[in-house]
Order: sequence, then structure tokens, then C-alpha cells
Amino acid sequence: MRLLIVDDNQRMRRFLLSLVSDLVTESWEAENGLEAVEQYTRHHPDAVLMDIRMPFMDGLEATRKIVATDAGARVVIVTDFDNPAYRDQARDAGAQNYLIKDKLFDLHGLLENLLPN
Repeated sequence: MRLLIVDDNQRMRRFLLSLVSDLVTESWEAENGLEAVEQYTRHHPDAVLMDIRMPFMDGLEATRKIVATDAGARVVIVTDFDNPAYRDQARDAGAQNYLIKDKLFDLHGLLENLLPN
């Protein structure tokens, strides 16, 4: 799997990668939504792990932009916020899933199920 990890916290990006490293053949990182859109356009990863609150462009807007250019994009929102409004906005933006950071150990299985064999 080719994976783009988007979070403004470098330690969180590294931790997310460590949780799914056995699934990943190639990975890229971005620390804000602007970089996420650029990296997605450049590399067309199989999946994106996207935080919501980031500088310059939040993850919801970045998800909208990515999905607008690639309707098949697989974006998983990974956030601290267990907020129904954010869940609705993420779904409306085109995100495939919404995962609270308290449940990060579910990430591996979620990614396995997200991608076709």
C-alpha cells in the first residue's frame, strides 16, 4: 500500500506509520492540508490518513480538494475530536472513514478492509 500521512505533529505521523508499517510499501508525509493536496497530486497514494485541525488548510478542506480531483480517493480522517458535526463534514467531504485517535489500534484492520485485495 502507498500511504500519505497528514498531521501537523511529526511524532503522530511517525506513530501512525509504525502502526501500519507492515501494510505500507511506500509512504509520504504532510504537515498541513496544502501539503496534503500537493503530495496527493504528485504521488496518488492508495490511502490518506488525514488529521482535521492543521494550519494553512484543515483536513476537511484538503479532503474535499483531493476527492474533487480523484473521486476514487480513499481518505480516512484520524482525529482527536469525537464530534458528530465533524463526522458529518468528513463524510460530506468524501472521507471513507472517521477514526478517533483513542482507537488508533483499529487503524490496521480499517486500512486492510478499505483497500481491495
